[in-house]
Amino acid sequence: MPERVCVRAAHAAYLPTAADSAGEPEAAQVPARHALPFSRTALATAAAIGVLPALNEIVAANASPASSASREQALLARQALMERITLTMLDVASVTGEIDCENERSGQLRDQLQRLEEQRLRGLTVAGLVIGAATAIVSGGIALYDSDAVAASVINVVGGAAQAGTGFAALTYTPAATLRHERNLLADLWEGKPDSTLFPPSIWRFLTQVREEDTGVPLGQALVEQWRAGERLGPRDSQEEQRRAALIFGKGGNYTADDLRARDAILDQLEATVKLLYQDLGLLMRELSAWTATRATAGSAAEPDNGTRKSAPRPAPATRR
Repeated sequence: MPERVCVRAAHAAYLPTAADSAGEPEAAQVPARHALPFSRTALATAAAIGVLPALNEIVAANASPASSASREQALLARQALMERITLTMLDVASVTGEIDCENERSGQLRDQLQRLEEQRLRGLTVAGLVIGAATAIVSGGIALYDSDAVAASVINVVGGAAQAGTGFAALTYTPAATLRHERNLLADLWEGKPDSTLFPPSIWRFLTQVREEDTGVPLGQALVEQWRAGERLGPRDSQEEQRRAALIFGKGGNYTADDLRARDAILDQLEATVKLLYQDLGLLMRELSAWTATRATAGSAAEPDNGTRKSAPRPAPATRR
């Protein structure tokens, strides 16, 4: 089967930010909860995609007295934040598209293996039926000719052994085919690498730094634990797990249909986890919009009356008749 190319451009071509530069990613460090008026999840998401500096600028500009400079600063910071969110959404779409492509490759190969297995099983089933019928006919004919003949018993034994052989061959037949994946998104997560050249920086920080609320474990590490706990690779610490892990998280090799199903399930879990970033980005945008609206309402309510408002006219005094 011809190999399909699932990646058209490397993620290294993406525009770098302060959080993507070499060394310690300063923007990935989540500040204290009281530093910014947003939830912990929103702050962690902002840190993962590298927009904490923009958030700080927005908050600082709104906290300062209203002026054209502060409004311009807040507008530029909000524009930079929205651009980064848009790029992150494109990153998520890129990674999930690559995962879908890998699923399609393995799905096509799995269909071929299943057809080979069905053809082999059909052939062995027909062979078993023919052997059984021939054995019954020959042994029955010999028995009719001579009821004491030993040949009928011998033929029955040989025919039964042949039928058992076809059944055993049907049960033990497992077709395999080669699937290569030199570029393997799963390998970086399985090996627990500190950095990845396969994932976009924002997606990689999301997987390795944003933690689950219930366990406090990074999403990527929790995902690996799910793969092992669900025995997608086989019984834990077994030779089957070691063999399948080397196959799926390596550069490829000879896959059976069961191996391909396990790999597809693992890729589906990774895709679902990456798509969680959509929810977190939505949460960040909603909290920012709500906070901005609150600040705008509070600012308009606090505007001083500089004498520009016209006072209501007083009613004329009543005249006594």
